[in-house]
Amino acid sequence: MVIDMNESQLSTLQQVRDFLAGTADVTFAAAEDDAARYRFISRVLLRFDYPGLGRADKSLIRHYLARTSGYSRAQITRLSQHYRPPRAGFRPQSRHHGCRG
Repeated sequence: MVIDMNESQLSTLQQVRDFLAGTADVTFAAAEDDAARYRFISRVLLRFDYPGLGRADKSLIRHYLARTSGYSRAQITRLSQHYRPPRAGFRPQSRHHGCRG
């Protein structure tokens, strides 16, 4: 059975807490591709003004994203560190490893 969840109704941190408490036994399937999951994560981070949140609230949002996106907690943490709010996207990671001489 496939259920399409409209998670855009979650607009407060208390609603996210209630959602996480009520879905402890529910398993979510990941989106079709990474691009769709990145868009989902970006929308959630933008909606909750992630950079402006305190430490505990950031942890709550990361936990919510890990539960709903299918990514691990570590991957969500890495993605949220590269999040840029003005463009609502992610910074590309630099592959420069320094100068070898």
